[in-house]
Amino acid sequence: MKKVPISLIIDDGSPFCDITEFCDIIKAYGVKGKYSVIPMPSCKGDIINGVEGIPEEQLRGWIEKVKTDIMPVFDICPEILTHSNAYDIETGGFFEQDEKHWVDAQTRETLTPYIALAIKLLHKAELTPTGVTSPWDAGIGCEEEYGYAIAGAFDRVLGVKKSWYFLHTNSTNLGNEPKVVIRDGDRIVISVSSTVRDYFWQTMECEESSDEYVNSIADLYITADGKSGQIIEEIKIGSPIVMLTHVQSLDSCGRRTGMKAFRLVCERIDKYLKDKVEWIDFTALIKDLN
Repeated sequence: MKKVPISLIIDDGSPFCDITEFCDIIKAYGVKGKYSVIPMPSCKGDIINGVEGIPEEQLRGWIEKVKTDIMPVFDICPEILTHSNAYDIETGGFFEQDEKHWVDAQTRETLTPYIALAIKLLHKAELTPTGVTSPWDAGIGCEEEYGYAIAGAFDRVLGVKKSWYFLHTNSTNLGNEPKVVIRDGDRIVISVSSTVRDYFWQTMECEESSDEYVNSIADLYITADGKSGQIIEEIKIGSPIVMLTHVQSLDSCGRRTGMKAFRLVCERIDKYLKDKVEWIDFTALIKDLN
């Protein structure tokens, strides 16, 4: 029986988050996928020249941990630039609009240098990206222009002809396989959608942290007996499974409830599904698309 590919999306990564426990879990259970890094987190500087509120030693330590513990098994990508107010490349200041609304009003001519800057910052930090993640659903209102800009930015900065973006979130993998959306000469861009919703997100809004509550969150993905949950239902379809979560979903406002549930989910997948699913990163997920 051919194994079903499964990947994990982690969004909103920045030096403001502690990734130690997450790194321990993915190493223990062989988890792979895609990890976003915000190059200019919250308009407080950038990961090369320094981030306000983050000591230099802490910033460099965080980048090194992403590079050594996450990058070998996760594709790295920018979540555009700030995941906040859009950056004004000409003045070095910031627009009043957030990136979602600013991006949707742009063309490939204005978006290409913007995305190129995000790629340059990650590449300079030795976190060379392979694709782009949209902050919120930035690009949804100009998706074709957005795709062409991604193609142009990767070619301009890295000479890379094949790239991808994560913009669309879906609740099932039925008909939502990765697909080529841009062909521009020898450049191609692939859209990768998530297929499993971020059930860990609700742990930010609930102060409950009991074992019973943690189990109830994990059960939404895969139950303790391995017989039900969304992952089990998606295996029956046979298309790639792409789980979505966020660093804040796992942190749960400092309670780490989501992280506990995440560990349980990984344990259950490892226990019951080793012969049915295979963890892969995004490069492997799209390798056969041309």
